[in-house]
Amino acid sequence: MRAALADGRKLAFGYADKDGARTERIVWPVAVGFFESLMMLAAWCETRAAFRHFRLDRMADVAVLPDRPPKPRRTLLKDWRRAEGLEG
Repeated sequence: MRAALADGRKLAFGYADKDGARTERIVWPVAVGFFESLMMLAAWCETRAAFRHFRLDRMADVAVLPDRPPKPRRTLLKDWRRAEGLEG
């Protein structure tokens, strides 16, 4: 995950929701951080076409893809902050 963030690469992984239903995701990583006591990944999700937050403990089979997101991470971070109402 750190390599994807540092190198500007997409991530692919399996994700289990709170009920255990699993989906496959391809995301453009923005940032990793703590929310309360959980480590979270903020990313643009290609499946949902929106910024989403993923719990790291619910991710499996994480792979760094050779593809790059169409926007640089700095721009994605700015877009994410705007979408979260954190710009001001």
